[in-house]
Amino acid sequence: MQDIDGLVESVNNLAAHSKRVSSSLGARALVLGKFLEVATPHLTIAQCSVIGQAFKRGIEDVMALMDDTALPQEFHSELLSLTNTIAADLEGQSGRAGR
Repeated sequence: MQDIDGLVESVNNLAAHSKRVSSSLGARALVLGKFLEVATPHLTIAQCSVIGQAFKRGIEDVMALMDDTALPQEFHSELLSLTNTIAADLEGQSGRAGR
C-alpha cells in the first residue's frame, strides 16, 4: 500500500510541477504577445526591417542548434507558426505608408 501511496504522491507532484511550468510559459507568452501587439505599430519602416532580419537570423540560429534535439511535432509546428506570424507582422508594418 505504501508503494501505491508513494506513486500517487509522485504523480501528484509531477502534475503540480507541470501546471506551474505551463502557467509560467503561458504568462510569458501572454506578456510578450501583448508587448508585440502594442510596440510593433510604433516602429519605423527601417526599424521593422532591421528587427525582422535579426529576428529571422536568430530563429535560424536556434533551429540549427536544435537540429539534433528530439522534440514533439507540436513544438516545431508552434515555433514555425509563431515565427511566421511575427515576421509577417513586421513585414506588414514596414510596408505601411508614411512611416
